[in-house]
Amino acid sequence: MGSLRLDSDTEHYLEGDIDYLDRPEHHAAIELAEYWLAKRGDRAMPFRSDIRPTEIPALLPYLIINEVVDNGEDFRIRLYGTELSRLSGEERTGKLISEICGTPETLPHRWRTQARWLEINRRALQTVAPVYARALMLNERNDSRDAHVVALPLTVQGNAVEQILGAIFSVPIKEMA
Repeated sequence: MGSLRLDSDTEHYLEGDIDYLDRPEHHAAIELAEYWLAKRGDRAMPFRSDIRPTEIPALLPYLIINEVVDNGEDFRIRLYGTELSRLSGEERTGKLISEICGTPETLPHRWRTQARWLEINRRALQTVAPVYARALMLNERNDSRDAHVVALPLTVQGNAVEQILGAIFSVPIKEMA
């Protein structure tokens, strides 16, 4: 992860904290990617209706479904898993990514967090392809975490990316050593 750096004096992550990957590395990210590929078949992307939560119950606490707003200017969070709410300290279902608030102690990082998630979702929207990445979580309320991110395009009507199925699987940085 060449561009991911931790400032050891402050325990804040520095700029350049997204590493895009050719394939997912975390076992659960691999599972979700394989599920999406199976549902996609020979199409560019699966329909949202092809995704059945009962088929992937172990992944549900980590899932996100974002709806494309204004051609990707923003994304509305339609589903935000319970584990993600716990880690972020915020329930984000129903919010726009641009409305992510965080907690008072993470307020200085809010804009970087928003920009990062907008960038990842826009990449999936524009490429109509899976996006796999590793990023360092910025939430100061939790231990520093290595986040394995998946963003997978979905269609509702069959002709354009209208939603992004995503997930964040994370491990504490201390477990990475």
